[in-house]
Amino acid sequence: MLVVGGISAASAASVDIAAIYSRAVAVNADLFHRTSDRTVYVSTGDIDAMWLRDSSVQALSRVHNRDLVRGVIARQERLIAIDPYANAFHRDYSVAEAKFELDSLCYPVMLAEKYVRATGDRSAYDAHFYAELRVILKTLLTEQRHAQLSSYHRNEHPVKDDIGLVWSAYRPSDDPQVYNYNVPENMFAEKTLEDMADIFDRVYHDPQSAAVAARSAARIRHAIEAHAIFWSRRHRWIYAYEIDGLGHAKFMDDANVPSLLSIPLLGYPYNKRVYADTRAFILSPGNPYYYRGRYASGIGSAHTPPGYVWPMSLIVEYRTASAERERERVLRELAMSNAGDGALHESFNVNDPRRFTRTKFGWVNALFQQTFLNRREM
Repeated sequence: MLVVGGISAASAASVDIAAIYSRAVAVNADLFHRTSDRTVYVSTGDIDAMWLRDSSVQALSRVHNRDLVRGVIARQERLIAIDPYANAFHRDYSVAEAKFELDSLCYPVMLAEKYVRATGDRSAYDAHFYAELRVILKTLLTEQRHAQLSSYHRNEHPVKDDIGLVWSAYRPSDDPQVYNYNVPENMFAEKTLEDMADIFDRVYHDPQSAAVAARSAARIRHAIEAHAIFWSRRHRWIYAYEIDGLGHAKFMDDANVPSLLSIPLLGYPYNKRVYADTRAFILSPGNPYYYRGRYASGIGSAHTPPGYVWPMSLIVEYRTASAERERERVLRELAMSNAGDGALHESFNVNDPRRFTRTKFGWVNALFQQTFLNRREM
C-alpha cells in the first residue's frame, strides 16, 4: 500500500523527536481493544489483525499497565494454543496468516518475562502460561528435526536436517525464506529457550522441561558457530542471514526484527568481532536491501519497494551504534521521514519521504516509544 503525504519532504525535517514520540504514543494506544472474554486484542494498525510479534512489542510500550498487558498475554496464550504455526489472527480467533515465523513463538515469551521483571507481578506465570511454554517447547523441538517430525509443509527448500537450528518458513517481514534456517531468528530462539529453561526450573519446578530447553538452546549456539559464520575477502568473517546447512547462504539483512543488525538487542551470546564486520557489511551497498538517498540511508526489505528504508531499521541502527555521530544522523533521518502526519510509517522513499507504505503501523511506533522514553534531549 503506497501512500503519498501532503507536505514537502524538506518541511518534514523540522519535526523534532519529541513530536514524533507524542504521535507514536497516540498511534500505538489506539490499537488496543478490550474484549468480552477479558483478553486484549491488539491490531497491527491499518491491517486489522493481531500478529504475535507486533502485539508483543506494542504491549511492551505499556508494560506498567498491568490489566492491559495481562489481557494481551492471556490472548496470546489462547492464540498459540489454537495454532503455534500461525503468525497472525483475526478478532474472532480465526487464523489470519498461517506463516510459520520463528519469532512469533519468541516474542510472547519475551513479553511475559519483561512484564514480570518490570512489575513484579509473578501471577502472570500461571497454569495457562505454563501450557503455552510447553506448546512452544514442543514446536521448537519438532522444527529442530523438521524433516523427521514436522507436519508443517509450506515454503520448504532442501536443508541438512537435525543440525541444531530451528527450521522456519517465513521471515519476520512475512516474506518467504530462501533458505529455511534464519540466523537472527535462531539467535532469538536461543535466548528464548534459555529464558524458558529458567522459568521452567525456577517458577514451575519442572527440571525436566528446563533441561530439555537448555539443551535445545545449546544446540542452536553450536550450530550457529559451526554453520552460520562465513569468510569473505572483502568483509571478513560475517554472519549469514539465512542458510540451509548444505553450504548455501543468503548474505543480506532485512529491516524487520530479529535481524542481523539487531543481534546485540536479542540477548544472544554473539561474537562481537563477527558482529562488527557483519554490521559494516549490512550497512553498505553489499547488502541488497541497503539504500542511500537524499533524506536517509538504511535497510529496507523485500516486503516493500526498492529504495524504501524502514524507520524500524533506523531505530535499531540508533540502538546498536557506538558513535554519537551515527546516532545523531539517525535522529535527523527519523525526523525527516515524516510525511506530514507526524507518524512513523512502515517504510519511506529515501529521496522523497512523502512516498511511504502503511498509514498506521503500530510496531515501529511502539519501538520508537520504548527507545526514546527517557531521552534527555526531549
